[in-house]
Amino acid sequence: MVTRELNAFLIRTAGVDVVIPLKVELKYNPDTDPLAVEMVIHQSDSTAGINEKGEESAEPIGWYFGRDLLVAAVATKQPTGVGDVRFRAGMNNCLFLCLRNPYAHADFKLPLDEVKEFLDDTADDAQNLDSLHLDLAEFLDEVLGG
Repeated sequence: MVTRELNAFLIRTAGVDVVIPLKVELKYNPDTDPLAVEMVIHQSDSTAGINEKGEESAEPIGWYFGRDLLVAAVATKQPTGVGDVRFRAGMNNCLFLCLRNPYAHADFKLPLDEVKEFLDDTADDAQNLDSLHLDLAEFLDEVLGG
């Protein structure tokens, strides 16, 4: 497992501009989910909000998103993602992240260089996955007896 703790900022929540420092932890575990990155947001009392069940909470919040989405955002510096998770690179070495669920919307500012270092640390494990090529047609023929 590869982990990296980042100093980040919550910059918008509930439609209000804010600047609240917080700790964010990026996690990549190719043994449990080789395509995903988990981002754990460690909340303080000032960032406690609504959890995925619509309840107030100051517990850490975990979000999962595709590693390839994060790679695309860092590599191309173009906006990536639709729906619940969106990234866009900004000036001054920052990566903006927008997270949404039915109950809340929050924007974060992450240090781009540190996110890139995290991705570099995960590259070997992710590259090993590329060698596991699955021929979908062959697999379906085998499973369906075709």
